[in-house]
Amino acid sequence: MAKKRKTQRLPQVLSEDQRKKLLKLLSPNNRDVLFAQLIFDMGLRISEATNLRMRDIDWTTGRTIVLGKGNKIRYLGIPEGLLKKLKKLVTKKNPEEFLFSSWNNRKMDNSHFRRKLGIIGRRMGLPWHLHPHVLRHTFATDLLRATNNLRIVQAALGHSSIATTQIYTHITETELVDAIQLLSKNR
Repeated sequence: MAKKRKTQRLPQVLSEDQRKKLLKLLSPNNRDVLFAQLIFDMGLRISEATNLRMRDIDWTTGRTIVLGKGNKIRYLGIPEGLLKKLKKLVTKKNPEEFLFSSWNNRKMDNSHFRRKLGIIGRRMGLPWHLHPHVLRHTFATDLLRATNNLRIVQAALGHSSIATTQIYTHITETELVDAIQLLSKNR
């Protein structure tokens, strides 16, 4: 007898309006805004973002060494606008220090940002729990929409297998079905 296939849930992603609202609600704390933007703009896992050290970034070009799952290294670029903002944050740090550190120069605790996102998600009235991986899903979905290239998304996210990355194609397929439905209603 064949096993029933477990249906895979689609990842939650933020719309452009939700993203803007999130960054606005984070804005009293510049560090948290920059942290969120780093995940949004580079598709980092929260652990990758908290583990970034000053020495991992070429402060002229924005080229960044990211140590991912399984100690896999990948190279990403920090967008120019975000790089300028980060430079203002890190004026007096030494190369061994973490990019995002606590008050005592230790690595920022993941739970701080997780808690803050959960609270903001409730304030935004989201029907689902807002967690850091939603920002990564949003990046991946936006990158796939912009490039239509699953291999680029795979490399950016640091996935070993293209099968892991294919979940993002279901989102665009769902959007296609919705668009066709909308078109047929408007005819």
